[in-house]
Amino acid sequence: MTVTVEMRGGRANQMFGLAAGMLVSKDSGSELILDHRLISRHGPKGFQISEIANGFKTVHLNDLEMHMWRKFRRVQPAVEIRVASRIMEARSSRGMVTLPEERWEHRRSYYSDPVLLRGYFQNAAPDIAADIDLISSIKSSIAAIPEVAQIGEVVRDLGTDRYIAVHVRRGDYVNVPRNLERLGVCSAEYYISAVDALAGSIPVLIVSDDHAWCEQNLVNRIPNSRVFDGGSAWSDMSVISGASAVVLSNSTFSWWGAVLGQGSDVIFPTPWFDDPSAGGDCLGLENWTGISKSKNTR
Repeated sequence: MTVTVEMRGGRANQMFGLAAGMLVSKDSGSELILDHRLISRHGPKGFQISEIANGFKTVHLNDLEMHMWRKFRRVQPAVEIRVASRIMEARSSRGMVTLPEERWEHRRSYYSDPVLLRGYFQNAAPDIAADIDLISSIKSSIAAIPEVAQIGEVVRDLGTDRYIAVHVRRGDYVNVPRNLERLGVCSAEYYISAVDALAGSIPVLIVSDDHAWCEQNLVNRIPNSRVFDGGSAWSDMSVISGASAVVLSNSTFSWWGAVLGQGSDVIFPTPWFDDPSAGGDCLGLENWTGISKSKNTR
C-alpha cells in the first residue's frame, strides 16, 4: 500500500498535507509519496517545502508537461483552465481510493487500498499537534536549513533567550478583496491586547509580511518590540517556534510556528476566519487562549 498526498496551497498548507500524510503513512505502515504536480503548474516555486521533504518520494511535472501547461494557460480562458485542472486531478487519483479532508476522522477505513489524500487537512490540526515525534521530525528538518541556523545570532542580540513572537499576516489577506471578506484580518488592538495578556517584560519580535504597517501601528505601542527581518519564510517560522510565548495571526503559518515550538503560552485570534465556511475551527488548540481579533476583549 502507498499513501499519496496531493499537495495544495502555500507553504503552511503544504506542511499540513505533509503532516497528514506522515500520520497516515505511520499508522498504516505504508510508503509516503508527495505529488506536487498541481501546485507546480505555476513554476518551481509552487512546491515550497522541498527542503523538509527530501526523505520522501515526490511526483512532479516533467519539463514537457511544464512547458505545455504554461502554453495552455496563455491561450485558454480561466474556465477551461479549471476544466484542465479537474482532468489533472482525475489522472492523479487513478488506481487509488481518495481520502478527502472531510473524512479525516474515518481515515482508517481507507487503509486497505492505495490511498490519495486530497484537501488541505487543517481539520487534522489537533492530531498533528499531538504527535510529538512528527512535530520533532519536521522541526529538525527546518533547523537543518542553512538560513535558519543564523537565527541564534538574532536571539543573542536580544540579550536573553526568552522573547515573545508576534506574527502579523496581512499581504493577500488585505490586498485581495475576497480574502479580506472571508478570512478577515487581525486588528492592531488584538495584537496589543494579546501581548498585554502575556504580562511579560521580555523583548517582543514581530514577524510579518508587512513591515511598514507593523512599524506604524505596533512598534510604538508595544514596549520593547521590534520588527524581525529574517529574509526567508523558514527563518520567520523558526523565530516564532523559538519564542517563549507566541501571539498568532489568523494564519496557518502562525499555527505551524507555535506548534513547532510546542509551548502552551499561545494566544490565537477568534474567530479564526470571519466566514465560518472558510474553516479554521480546529486550529485553536485546547491549551491556547483565544482573544477577539477585532476588539480589546477576550
